[in-house]
Amino acid sequence: VDAYDLTIQNRATPFSANFVFRCFFGDFTTGCPNQDIALFPSGEPIPSEGLGIRLDLLFPEDSFPRAVFTVQTGLANSGRLEQRGVDLRADANGAIGALSLESTLLANWVDDAGLYGRPSWRGQWFNRAAFRNFSLSWMMNYIGSQSAPFSPSERTIPSWITHDIQLGWHAPWDATLSLGVDNLADRSPIDAYSFFDEYNDRLYDDFGRLGYLRYTQRF
Repeated sequence: VDAYDLTIQNRATPFSANFVFRCFFGDFTTGCPNQDIALFPSGEPIPSEGLGIRLDLLFPEDSFPRAVFTVQTGLANSGRLEQRGVDLRADANGAIGALSLESTLLANWVDDAGLYGRPSWRGQWFNRAAFRNFSLSWMMNYIGSQSAPFSPSERTIPSWITHDIQLGWHAPWDATLSLGVDNLADRSPIDAYSFFDEYNDRLYDDFGRLGYLRYTQRF
């Protein structure tokens, strides 16, 4: 078990076009950079540094004028970060005759302190059974529920669980042939898109069910 308590001052954070745009117009009230977002004059060159937007009207004489927005992104100071958490790892293994068993549980808890799109709980549970030259593995991936703090109303998506399985054959010539399926239940992250203005592909599997055949040769 590891516990940590971190304080980071003056974080340099990359801000995307979506964040710059919506912070400028006040759609986001938290999580915005600790500096002004400039309004660059139309038709003039955009400065090489600084966050900002430029509005160029197309056919302003029309009843419904259209516009092109240019958004300059980059790194900016996002203030102070205080983060506390606990990491847990537990391992177990044993054997029943020629059948060997092993299991590993990983769990992480983070006291978010306002971090966007990060759940408080993450976890993995890995299990493997091996018999002679064959092995069967199963891994469960868990992501805790989380809220979308910058949405017009506080919304929460439920916890997220996927399952990966793999059957392996260990050849006598120091090679392994593996047949597996990731995201066995074909969980779709489409619901996450509607809750978060920026989809967090580090958390959610965007490929659905994925089968594979892998050959590994060691020398």
